[in-house]
Amino acid sequence: MAAEVRAPERRWPMGGGRRFRIVYTLLLVLLVTGLVPLSIAAWKQIAISRESLITSTQENQLMVAATIARSLSSSLEEARVQLMKLGDLFEAMIREGGPELLKKVVQNPSTMSSYLASDMVLVRYLPAGGGKFDSVRDHMVLGEDAERVLAQGAEQAKRGETTLSDPIPVGPPGAFAVAFSTPVGSRDGGAGHGTLQSLIDLGPLWERAVGPRLLGYTVYALDGRGNLFASLDEEGVLGRIDFRSFDIVQKFLAAPTKSKETSDFSVTLDGVTRDFLASVDATNQGWGIFVQVEKRLAYSSVQAMIR
Repeated sequence: MAAEVRAPERRWPMGGGRRFRIVYTLLLVLLVTGLVPLSIAAWKQIAISRESLITSTQENQLMVAATIARSLSSSLEEARVQLMKLGDLFEAMIREGGPELLKKVVQNPSTMSSYLASDMVLVRYLPAGGGKFDSVRDHMVLGEDAERVLAQGAEQAKRGETTLSDPIPVGPPGAFAVAFSTPVGSRDGGAGHGTLQSLIDLGPLWERAVGPRLLGYTVYALDGRGNLFASLDEEGVLGRIDFRSFDIVQKFLAAPTKSKETSDFSVTLDGVTRDFLASVDATNQGWGIFVQVEKRLAYSSVQAMIR
């Protein structure tokens, strides 16, 4: 019987298995040393991009508040200049024909109404010798607050001072105006002929300043004492909570020098805790313009990046 022929067994050289383990270990080390730095770099880049996006969101919101504040200040300055020019016109009339000429002009209701600009509720002239000549928009009845502030402005004008008041309620609920008072004929140290006054309607100025609606945002304006005089509040947040309790409002009112700021705070509204990102900037008159939105909306793009 023929013997079975077997193929010779293939034997690995001594130490071959150890060499393979070394090779695999080296490959693993190369893989780790290559991927780990890339992963760390990618994680750092995401973190940097996230922080940049957060900073950009805060800066954009602060820019909105600053833009509204500058627009409101500019509109009030334009109204002030317009009224100062009217005061100069009255003074020129007095120089030309004496106080009686100006009195004849302002006694004509149609003449006085022509001086009533679209942003004005009232134009009033008080001759130094007594009397009062008014032109009032739509025959509006002025309230006690408006008359009191106008009387204070008239007293200061007699001393040669030009003043602009804080916002005061006029007309229908929610409407506010500022009282402007300036002397006629005594700003340069001469004899005073009278006082020119106006109530400037803040409604049109606010609408122009805010512009297109900001979806999800609450925008509001407070005077230096924390009184609300204008707002864009589609959710009605300001009517359901004391806005003076907001952290950013308290900081603004407590600061001796008003400045711009962005910060976050939490409030409980309808039993739910809500986190807000808020920005504030001040007008030239020291009023605060606040822009705030829920943080989940403000940072929605950041959350999308993380996911």
